[in-house]
This record gives sequence, C-alpha cells and structure tokens, in this order.
Amino acid sequence: MLPEITVTELKEKIDQNACLYLLDVREPNEFEICRLPGSELIPLGNIP
Repeated sequence: MLPEITVTELKEKIDQNACLYLLDVREPNEFEICRLPGSELIPLGNIP
C-alpha cells in the first residue's frame, strides 16, 4: 500500500521545500484538467 497524505500535509511539505515524489493515481483526463508541477501520472488501475 502506498502512503497517502492530506492536502494540508502536502501544502506544508511544499512550503518547507521538502524533497517529494508526487505520484498522481487519477485517470489521464483528470490529470490533464489539473496537475501539480512535478507530479507523475500512473493511473491506479495500472499499479499491480
């Protein structure tokens, strides 16, 4: 299981310039509508 964080926790980490790896597990059409800079898309259905 991959760890999850809340939006608030993510904002705090971004504000602290933390070293992050952002994995976006939404569908490609959702990713195109809105994405976080530096995030990588791997739809949840593609993760074994």
